[in-house]
Amino acid sequence: VEMRKVTDFKDYQRIRDEGAGYVYNDFSPSGIQGDFNILHLTSCRYLEKSNLTYDKYFFNTMNEAKSWLDTHRGENWRKCMKCLTSEG
Repeated sequence: VEMRKVTDFKDYQRIRDEGAGYVYNDFSPSGIQGDFNILHLTSCRYLEKSNLTYDKYFFNTMNEAKSWLDTHRGENWRKCMKCLTSEG
């Protein structure tokens, strides 16, 4: 699986500017429920107001994201209901 943790705001902004791939907001280590652990398209408007208080992971493809998330987060995540409504 080709994924990586977003390292800093500059890295995060570059990912957003490129507009390809997926960003996962990972609240899991804080014990927060899965409703907040959300996978977004990098172009999602909800990521505009996001910060790096909680971990973020970048994935190139949906298959990479689903594989990693299913293995490491089980059912404790979901797809964004705005930007990923038609994604498999």
